[in-house]
Amino acid sequence: MRRELLGPEELYTSEDQRTHLLDSTSRLEKTSDRLDEGYRIAQETEEIGLEIMDNLQRDRETIDRMRGRLRDTDSDLSRGGRILRRISRRIIQHKIFFVVGALILIIVIALLITAVVLIKTQTDKKKN
Repeated sequence: MRRELLGPEELYTSEDQRTHLLDSTSRLEKTSDRLDEGYRIAQETEEIGLEIMDNLQRDRETIDRMRGRLRDTDSDLSRGGRILRRISRRIIQHKIFFVVGALILIIVIALLITAVVLIKTQTDKKKN
């Protein structure tokens, strides 16, 4: 009688434990799968982050090279500006020399004409 009484209870307890164990195993597998998926996502995220860091490093190097080229270009433009200012000053100097030379030439020609006229008038007066 005791077996009859305990028998089904043991089966019921054993069956409950088995069901509970299967449920726990199923939940554990699902949790493990989620952890694996989370780990995979974390690895992908890390890879993407590393790629982004590499891209940012390359972009930084590119920007640094461009900055250097801009400094060189700025230096070249400054030097070119100084050269153009010197050329402009020399052009002005040459114009001044040309004008002064032309004025001197005009004065010399005027003096020669005046001298020739004076000499001719004096020669004409002496003849008369």
